[in-house]
Amino acid sequence: MNRILPAVLAVLALAGCVSAEEPLPLPFTEGWVAKVNGDPILASDVITKMGDRIAGLRNSHPRREDFARELELLFDQTLYRLALDRVVQQKAKRMNIQVSDDEVETEVKEEIKREADGNREKFVEQIAQKGFSMSSYKDVLKSQMLGERILGGNIDHTATFVRPEEVFAFFKDHPELFTRQERVRPRVLRIVARGPGAADKALRYAEGLKRQVEAGADFAGLVKWSEGDVEREAPVDLEWRERGDLDPVLVQPVFDAEVGAIVGPVQGETGVYLVKVEGHEASTTVSFETAQSAISSEIRREKVRIEIARADHQLLKEAVVEFRVERCRHWYEDQAEDGAGR
Repeated sequence: MNRILPAVLAVLALAGCVSAEEPLPLPFTEGWVAKVNGDPILASDVITKMGDRIAGLRNSHPRREDFARELELLFDQTLYRLALDRVVQQKAKRMNIQVSDDEVETEVKEEIKREADGNREKFVEQIAQKGFSMSSYKDVLKSQMLGERILGGNIDHTATFVRPEEVFAFFKDHPELFTRQERVRPRVLRIVARGPGAADKALRYAEGLKRQVEAGADFAGLVKWSEGDVEREAPVDLEWRERGDLDPVLVQPVFDAEVGAIVGPVQGETGVYLVKVEGHEASTTVSFETAQSAISSEIRREKVRIEIARADHQLLKEAVVEFRVERCRHWYEDQAEDGAGR
């Protein structure tokens, strides 16, 4: 194994791929990279803020050139955000404005309710896909809340007004957002045959297990089990699924079954399935009357975001911001000009 690893790394290097052990391709990895009213932002501050998103870039852009380009963009964006946060923090300190941890937690609960139907675990998965842990997300949210309090007086609230015709136009232009396809909520158990000749054994075992469940055994309470060349996985309680979300062999029998029924055994490519149908909903279309409140809120949220971005740039203009990296300075100037023109 010790002889194989260097060889693999050498092949990756020849292929132009980036290794997690290589130094980050950044112009500076130590010392200051920006100063806000004389207060330095260190390269290590930026890299720490980038966090797990660096690993995500490595995975999604394995070629060295692609990774370096995307890393440079992420570095610039993160540095710009840190500079703005530093301006906000400095002004908040001067004005004695604070945001408590309790206020942040209340806002997080509202976000979970709005974005993940109140499911905290689902929300954690959503923010993880964007490179945030719950802790780092709260830090960002706290900074945003602090900025909104400071910038409140600079926001043109008339620009955030939503006209009825805007709401209707959005509804008309995005019909796919207001049509939900037929869906089911399945609890799926898979029995896997390990080795030749075990397929029949797995099928017989599945038939016997189905009889037990129909006689009153707790399907949801089954745990992982194995015996020789047959393995039973624990049932997985899936969220709502449309036809395209299921193994093709399950679509017809599952969608044809009544709620509470046990479907199977069904032979798939990777094992034998037993499925309990926990829920079934017909396709529906949301009316404009039902959707208009949510649409209006979303449009207003976007308008507020734009106004906050405009106020952000105005706040930065009031500060003395110095960049050590010329590329970052040009990027900052472009962003400031873009924000001012929105």
